Amino acid sequence: MRLALVAALTASPAFAATGEDAVSALQAHCLAPLEEGTALGEGLTRAVPEMEARLLDNKAARIFRTEDPSIVVVAHDSGETCEIMAIGTRPSDFDTAFRAWLGGQADYRINVEAAMGDVKPGGAYIARKVGEAYVQAFIQTHPESGFVGITASRVESSASADELFGE
Repeated sequence: MRLALVAALTASPAFAATGEDAVSALQAHCLAPLEEGTALGEGLTRAVPEMEARLLDNKAARIFRTEDPSIVVVAHDSGETCEIMAIGTRPSDFDTAFRAWLGGQADYRINVEAAMGDVKPGGAYIARKVGEAYVQAFIQTHPESGFVGITASRVESSASADELFGE
């Protein structure tokens, strides 16, 4: 799916997501709705059916466009999983914006192995307790294609989150 997204989004002449744009999309369109239990993709424009059919490969989800044409939101029909895909983003720019945002989020924790640089693929994991559940996000960065992919979900239990919170 990542290669198809790269091809679809880079066909657009304007592609260069900033780290701030990707973090903003993550917070506004995935994390906040998952934390609050509101609808994913609310307020965004749904992608054309042909794009969804080509990129989703029969997944039960919808693709939404953000104001930045190089960032899309994939809202899974379960309402419990959301993805952000940003093309043309330098992982170090994303990392700087992400860590600045995370610094103001006392409830979120990040794994100590988190590394998102411009030399090799990297990633991070964050989680936050929300009642008895967790909101968590797995981040992948690929500097060779300028790709930042994030999968966020609300789960009742998570071995990764338990480890992060020392439980």
